[in-house]
Amino acid sequence: MNSAPRVSIEALREIEAELSQPLFRGVPIGATLNDVGIIELHLGRAHWGFASCWKDRLRRLKYSLRPLTGREAMPAMPQGRILVTWMCDNFRMSGLVQPVLKELESEEPLVICGNSDMRCKAPVPARAIFWTQAMHFDVAAWRSDYRKCRGPWQERLRGLCRKHGLPRGIYDRLAFHLLVSSQSVAGCLEFLQTVRPSAILTEYDRNSMWSSLVLSARFLGIPTFTMIHGVLNERAFGYVPVLADKVFCWGELQRRMFLTEGEDPAKLLLGGCPRLTRDLAVTQADGRKSLGLEIDKPAVMLATGPCEPRFCLEFAECFCLAARRSETYSAFVRLHPSEKLESYAELIRRYPNVRFTSNADATLDEALAASDIVVVHSSGLGSDALVKGRLTVVLDLPTQRLGHGLELIERAGCPRATSSESLHEIVLRLLGDSPERRACEKAREAFVAEFIAYFGESAAKEIAQAVRQAISARM
Repeated sequence: MNSAPRVSIEALREIEAELSQPLFRGVPIGATLNDVGIIELHLGRAHWGFASCWKDRLRRLKYSLRPLTGREAMPAMPQGRILVTWMCDNFRMSGLVQPVLKELESEEPLVICGNSDMRCKAPVPARAIFWTQAMHFDVAAWRSDYRKCRGPWQERLRGLCRKHGLPRGIYDRLAFHLLVSSQSVAGCLEFLQTVRPSAILTEYDRNSMWSSLVLSARFLGIPTFTMIHGVLNERAFGYVPVLADKVFCWGELQRRMFLTEGEDPAKLLLGGCPRLTRDLAVTQADGRKSLGLEIDKPAVMLATGPCEPRFCLEFAECFCLAARRSETYSAFVRLHPSEKLESYAELIRRYPNVRFTSNADATLDEALAASDIVVVHSSGLGSDALVKGRLTVVLDLPTQRLGHGLELIERAGCPRATSSESLHEIVLRLLGDSPERRACEKAREAFVAEFIAYFGESAAKEIAQAVRQAISARM
């Protein structure tokens, strides 16, 4: 197998822009490729050998002959309502969507879910639909329109692969995703013309599903809004260009980053983060009990992120080496939702004094309540910890770029550890009543004031009110 090159942010933005022409039914398809661009091209989590090429060619043939049109009937849905998207039931997505749905209750919004299991999570399941139910379209008409665009897309794609020295497998992968996205847009256009929502609010406008929905809505003149489901990393990659008409920034820090990346100031609204509040839902003792930690002993948590497995293991081992040097605190590792404990089996065996926990072993509030200090690389959990009154240390190893971790160092005054020795020393200083600890606490409060404009229910109210105002202005 051939490992993928890491495609630069500049190259990926060029690929997106180039493949946005010609328009498919008035919609720029290139902007729907963000997921594959981030995960497979930029992060390099794919292989482009002979087998992968043929797999994508066969998939393209399969979905050309049997398009992804809805197999299940769409229930009758009222027209003229606000349509809210809800991808999946993890704490980041649900924490954004649920408070806003509650605020919009009087408008009786519709909900479109990422899968059928999510439908029962909606406040009123009868007003909810899942993605594949919405994907009904005229297959013959789709084929005709797709054939008109296929040749120019493929020619542009060949040129991009030559220009950036990309392996043949990337051509086949993107050609497949262009085909699927054209079917998604065909389904979204018909769905929106049936439901005629007054506005669309999404938790993320650039994933593969909701990008097709938002772009189709913009073509039809339906107001679109996006929240931000996570922290912005280097150059707001994955979040810009913003596809929705308006984006709800968490605070001034995100707003400035969007401006730096060339977004129109008129698009940028301060909405805060409905998911985050400054208080914790459980006590420190209860948090430690839920994780099996000593109740009266300080605790330090390593929060892993969605890095390549070898990097995650490297960070975890550095943390374990630091923890092994001291008996004054409990150490535990909280895995990212995408990870499994089996991947850390060797470290678990070698470092029995460090407790490894899956993401499901405790809620985020329980894990943060249990902790005095949180160690991260670039995980958004580092800024979550600051919001909740904890201290954060950034573990910066040379094998991986920092992203959000750099913002935590430069903007939030978080200490930077570069080895197990420096991490051990920093943790001990922060656990004591040291000048460094007091300086970190002061910097934390200044950072949080710029990081989040509104919290929890207040953020949900701001977002709901902005959507209502936009609808009223069109009447």
